[in-house]
Amino acid sequence: MSETFDLAREASSVHFHPHFCTSSTTFSRYHGGISLPLSHINIASPDEPYEALSYCWSKGIDRDPGIDSDDELPWAVYGKDEDQQLVEKGGTLKFKDLVDHPYMGETYIRLGGKMPDAPIICDGVTLVVGGELFRALRRLREEDGAPLRIWVDALCINQQDISERNEHVKIMGQIYAANTERLDWGLLSEMLNRAWFKRTWIIQEVANSKDISVHIGGLSFGWTFLSSVIRAIQMYKLQSTIVECKALKTVAVMEQLRQERIDESAPFSTMPLLGLLEELRDFNATIPSDKIYGVLGLTERKDEFVVDYAQSAEKLFTDFAVRELQAGHMDVLTHCVDSPKPTTLNLPSWVPDWTRPGWTEPLRIRGLEMKAAGNTKPELLIEEGGTILRIKGRILDQVAAIEMKRRIPPPKQAGPMDPADDEDGDWGKFEMSQYGGPILDAEPERSPSSFFAWQPANKVAKSMSRCSGDDVETECTESEEAMSEGKTKCETRTPKDARYRYMKIIEKTREDAKAWHLGVVDVAFPDKKVTPRTWENLWRAFMYNRTRENERPQDGCATGFDVYLKTMTLMERPEGILQQLLADQIDNHGLSLRDADSYYLQQKENLELVIGANAKWSLNRRFFRSDTGRFGWCVDGTQPGDIVALFHGCDSVFTLREAGDGMWRIIGDCYIHDLMDGEGVGSDFEETELQIV
Repeated sequence: MSETFDLAREASSVHFHPHFCTSSTTFSRYHGGISLPLSHINIASPDEPYEALSYCWSKGIDRDPGIDSDDELPWAVYGKDEDQQLVEKGGTLKFKDLVDHPYMGETYIRLGGKMPDAPIICDGVTLVVGGELFRALRRLREEDGAPLRIWVDALCINQQDISERNEHVKIMGQIYAANTERLDWGLLSEMLNRAWFKRTWIIQEVANSKDISVHIGGLSFGWTFLSSVIRAIQMYKLQSTIVECKALKTVAVMEQLRQERIDESAPFSTMPLLGLLEELRDFNATIPSDKIYGVLGLTERKDEFVVDYAQSAEKLFTDFAVRELQAGHMDVLTHCVDSPKPTTLNLPSWVPDWTRPGWTEPLRIRGLEMKAAGNTKPELLIEEGGTILRIKGRILDQVAAIEMKRRIPPPKQAGPMDPADDEDGDWGKFEMSQYGGPILDAEPERSPSSFFAWQPANKVAKSMSRCSGDDVETECTESEEAMSEGKTKCETRTPKDARYRYMKIIEKTREDAKAWHLGVVDVAFPDKKVTPRTWENLWRAFMYNRTRENERPQDGCATGFDVYLKTMTLMERPEGILQQLLADQIDNHGLSLRDADSYYLQQKENLELVIGANAKWSLNRRFFRSDTGRFGWCVDGTQPGDIVALFHGCDSVFTLREAGDGMWRIIGDCYIHDLMDGEGVGSDFEETELQIV
C-alpha cells in the first residue's frame, strides 16, 4: 500500500465512495463496510480539495468503565421511536454486547467502552482499523453524491515505518493548512468531555486549518460557533458549571493559535515553546514523544529538532532539557514538579516529564515577576550520561511547617488525575445529577470579581434554576410547614433532591475554606504571638507581594486582608464585614459621613486586590513557614525538611529534597517572602554547588 514519493511536497489521501457495502451492523444510520482507493496529493497546491480527519485513536470517552466485558447489566428503554411508536423494552446484557445494541450503544460509549476494531478495504487490501475511525468514516459517508477525499493518518501513513512517520511529522502542519475543511468527530451527549479534546495533536490540526466543521453524531456546525460558545461561557464566568472538562482550555488555546495563524505573515505561534508545552501538559498522547513532536509545527523552533520515533521518550525529554539549560533558558527547571501521577518514564528530577501534569503551573507561566538570583549567570555542568546536573546556587532556608487543610485538587476539579472517590466520601454523597456536577472551584484567574469559591457557585445555582424553568430560591429559607416542625426547608429535603445536595456542597465548600484559612494562621503563628511586622509579612506573602498586575501592594491592602480573613473564617458576607468596618471608623475614629462612601469603596478595592492576587498566584499551592520564620507557597507534595534554594541565573526559587550521597531532587518551584528579588545572592547566603538527580 505504501509507495515512494517526495514527502516534502506530497502526501497520500483516500477517496471515500458513498455506496460500497460488504457487511452490515446495527450501529449507525448508514450501515455497511468501507472500501476506498489511495491517491497522492501535492500539499503545496492540491489539484483537488480534500479534508483532513481528526479523531480519537482509542476510546472516544476518556473514562475507565470499571466493568468487566462479561458483566451482566440490566437495561430498560421507555419512550417513542422515530415513528412516534411507544417503545417499552428491557432485559440484561453483557457489557461488551451493548456496543451493537440499537438502544444502548450510546450508553456503552458514555460508560467508557471501546469501539471494536473493524475491517476496511484500502486499495484492494483488507486492513483492520480502530472502531472510532471506522465509526467516524461510516457516519461521514453520504447516502449519495460525490466521493469524499480525506487525509487520515492511520491510512495515509505507514504506522510500522518509523522513518515515514518521522517525515510526516515535519509536514503535518502543511497537510492541515492545505485542506479545505476540517472534519472533527465527537459525540453529542459527551461533546465537551470527549477524549478528542484531550489529544495533543488536535492543537496543531485545528490551528493549521482554514475552515473547520465539527461533526457530532448527525449534527454538524462550524468551528466559529463552538469557539463562540466557549468564549461566552468564559466571559460570563460559567466555566465552573462544566466539571472534568478539558474542552474549555482546549478550544481557547486552539482559537488563540488559529487567530495568530490567520495572519499569513505570522506563520508561527507567539507562544514560547515552553509555555505551549505547559499549556498542553495534561493532554494525552499515545506515544509520549508526541508531547513534543505534536506541537513543534506551531513554533519557529521546529527546525531545531530532528523527529526520530526510534529515540526513546526519556532521551527526547532529557535532550530537550539539556538543550534549554545549555542555551541559558533556566526556566525549563520550573516545569519540573514531583507529580502524584504515575509515569512509565525514568527521568532525572531536573528533566520535565511532559506526560505528568501537576495541580498547578510554574509561577513564571502564571506571570509572576521575580528575579531571585539577581544578576548572576548560570553555572552548570551535566555529567556524561545525562543523569546528574551540577549547578551553582544558594540554600536559602528549610521548610518547617506546611498547611495541609487545603483540598488539592479541589473536589471534582477538572483534570486527568481526578480521584474516583474522595477519602472522606462526602463529595461522593453529594455529587450532582440534575445540574451536571458540583460547582466548587472556578479557575480563580478567570473569576477576579468573585470573593470566594462559594459566592459564584451560589449565583450560578440561581441562574441554573431560572434556566431550567424552576424558579426556586436556592438559599435555605423557612416555610410555615417547616417552622411548625422546627425544621428548615433544607432539612426537610431528601438526599435525592438535587438542590438539597447542592446546598450541602456549598456548605461543605465554606467549611473547607474556613479550615484552610485557619490552618494558614496556625502554621504562620504556632505560638499565637503576632507582631505588626509578622502580620505584614503574612498579608504580603498571601499576595506574593504583587497585585494581579505585578505591582507592589500598597499598605492599604493590610485592611483588605483583614476583611478577607474575617470573611473566610467567620463565614460572613464581605459586605457585612465592610459595613462593620465602616461603622467602627465613623463611631470611633472620626470618619465623616461625607467621606464614608469613598472609604468604603477604597476598602472594597483593597479587598479585591488581595483576593485577586492570591487567586492568581497561589492556585493549588500550599502555605508554609520556614525554619527562620519566613512565609511562602510551595507545590503540593512538599514536606517539612525540604530545603528552599535558588540556582544562579534562574529567576525562580525551588524546594529540594535530599536524595542521599549529597544529591538533591527538585520538588517544584515556590515563593518565599523577602527572597524573590535578589536578596538571596547577598553575603548572608553562601554559594554552593548543588547536585541534582
